Amino acid sequence: MLPDTFHTARLKLRLIEPKDAGPIFDSYAQDATVTRFVIWRPHQSRSVQLIEIDRLGDEFERAKLAGTAAALVVAMGEVVEGVK
Repeated sequence: MLPDTFHTARLKLRLIEPKDAGPIFDSYAQDATVTRFVIWRPHQSRSVQLIEIDRLGDEFERAKLAGTAAALVVAMGEVVEGVK
């Protein structure tokens, strides 16, 4: 079974949460330059980002039960670090 978080000396990986929608959307999810390298198109709004976060949360729970890989976010403190 997978843990909800992973910690290293420098990083914390944790399950994505609804509070991450704003920072993720603002930093890269709506940016076509960034999203051309991933399997999804740019998100058009924070509400679309929230829907995606809910989907990923459900996916994580299924993966956790199955003992397989899942999407996590890299977090520093309580804020998701943006990529820009």
